[in-house]
Amino acid sequence: MRRVARLVVRVCALLAALAAVSIRAAGVLPADRGAAGAWQKLQKLRTTASAMHTTAHPDDEDGGLLAWLGRGRGARVALLTLNRGEAGDNAIGPELFDGLGLIRTEELRLADRYYGVDDQYFTSMVDYGFSKRLDEALEKWGEENVLREMVRVVRIDRPLVLISRFQGSDRDGHGNHQAAGRVSREAFRAAGDAARFPEQIAEGLRPWAPLKLYVGARESDEGTMRIDTGEYSPWLGESYRDFGRIGLSFQRSQNGGQLVLAPGPSYAYYQRVASAVPAPDKETSFFDGIDTSVPGLFGMLGRPAPAGAVETLRRVEAEVGAATAAFTAADPSACVPALARGLAATREALALAAAEPDAAHLIRIKERQFTDAINAALGLELSALAQPVDTPEPTGPFAAFAPPPTLAAPVPGQSFEVVARLVNRGGVDINVSDLSIDAGRGWTIAPAADPLPPVLGRNAVATRRFRVRLADDVLLGSRPYYSRRSIQENRYEIRDPAQRHRPAAAPAAAAVARYTVAGVAVEARAVLRRREAQLPYGYATREVMVVPAVAVNLAPATAVIPAGPGFRRRGRSRAAAGMDGEPRITAVPLLPRRGAQHARLRSQRAPSRRPRLRGERGRDGEGTAVP
Repeated sequence: MRRVARLVVRVCALLAALAAVSIRAAGVLPADRGAAGAWQKLQKLRTTASAMHTTAHPDDEDGGLLAWLGRGRGARVALLTLNRGEAGDNAIGPELFDGLGLIRTEELRLADRYYGVDDQYFTSMVDYGFSKRLDEALEKWGEENVLREMVRVVRIDRPLVLISRFQGSDRDGHGNHQAAGRVSREAFRAAGDAARFPEQIAEGLRPWAPLKLYVGARESDEGTMRIDTGEYSPWLGESYRDFGRIGLSFQRSQNGGQLVLAPGPSYAYYQRVASAVPAPDKETSFFDGIDTSVPGLFGMLGRPAPAGAVETLRRVEAEVGAATAAFTAADPSACVPALARGLAATREALALAAAEPDAAHLIRIKERQFTDAINAALGLELSALAQPVDTPEPTGPFAAFAPPPTLAAPVPGQSFEVVARLVNRGGVDINVSDLSIDAGRGWTIAPAADPLPPVLGRNAVATRRFRVRLADDVLLGSRPYYSRRSIQENRYEIRDPAQRHRPAAAPAAAAVARYTVAGVAVEARAVLRRREAQLPYGYATREVMVVPAVAVNLAPATAVIPAGPGFRRRGRSRAAAGMDGEPRITAVPLLPRRGAQHARLRSQRAPSRRPRLRGERGRDGEGTAVP
């Protein structure tokens, strides 16, 4: 029976993963494009502030607070969610347990885009069901296991401030909530201690002690700070609270898509429970008492600055000020020359800080933020779209009305082509040096023959076509990197440690554009996507994931089969092809072999016909299912 349970769980997880892919929305939010998006990128350049928000389940997070921090104050924001909400209800479909966890993970990723979350993390803990007891959560998960993983995430992300949604007491209600609050307090103390979890230090992580710890509170609690997330944002057109609520509404499996906006004040209360820096009793910001200026980076870390480093960081700060002054809503690209100079100075500072790893970590983040700001200010549009091999470009007077090419999810052994396009929509010329596809093992990409234009001016386009061949043993993208053998297990096994703590495995392939602007090298990346028809509602684009050639869903998924002769059982199968064409199923084992007692399925799908399977057990004890 254990092998049967393992098969059922894995098949359900695979099919749910394929279903979850369909809710991924392509592209960038309107609030992150154009002048509004570029302005928000500029705000992040002005500060080294960073915070990590910790919760138990998807939808526990304070979305208004995250948006206020990331979109309003320019802080780098991370969200650590202990589990994926596998034991919740499902308001939109039949998926439960691991399948629901996959859906809720994708819903949270979509909500994160509204919150302005820079990095989303998970642990390997599983939501085992509702509990009012802290000790039950710690017993099922193992307190040391939760602490180990939370410490690991803190050491990876290295936030200045840790903000727990929960107190870690009975006030939190759900046992998972209490565990998240309690372990957040412990992780604050343990992450900076090299003697705790030394195996993480051996693998290359370094201790990191956040400077302050806050927990969710009530207005009446002592030392409480009040944040008005109802503050209106001119570049969002909503308050931070309402923009966060829009994101929360996409967690439809839990709330059915309900959305109620409430303009006006909306207060969040947080209590400071630990601080390694002097700070006033009454605070107005999580970063009171912390020098989050770019030149103050070494002082904030308590490390001596290498010769010339502070002066170089002052130049970085000055160029950010110059870019902010040059920025206009009518022409965001006017700030690009100053941003390019700031990026060059940031790289100089990074070279000077090579012997100071904590400082180098923060400066590398600043380098990435400069790159993001330049790409946004230029209105740079990079896309990579997969389509069938040798798809012709439409021509003639009705070319604009031709249906766009579509492609089903590719399977091992398949070939297709990729069209990569880079568009410069800014008023500053760029020099493109490379436009290529970066992919993992099992992807063979023929070099593009299309020449690149030496200069891309305003609204100019560079295009390249690539021929792609997938190996027979290419990694499947539809299979989660985590799994469990039974729903009674309370932690996932991690199949690929390189993906640990990610919401999902890294994309299989991406387009990479390299160019120079004002003499400074810049890079842009875009995930490889494919187009899928959803007529009459238009077309959607999906991240390209390699899937099995055939996926099979059986209904009922499990059944009790009498051991006696003459058994007859009816059921249905639904077969989905990963490539264009009809699937053919030849044999699918359902039961573990015990002597002669085992089952086989045989089905051939005719066009436009769902196969109906009939299970029979003959006198010899062998069961078959036939159309």
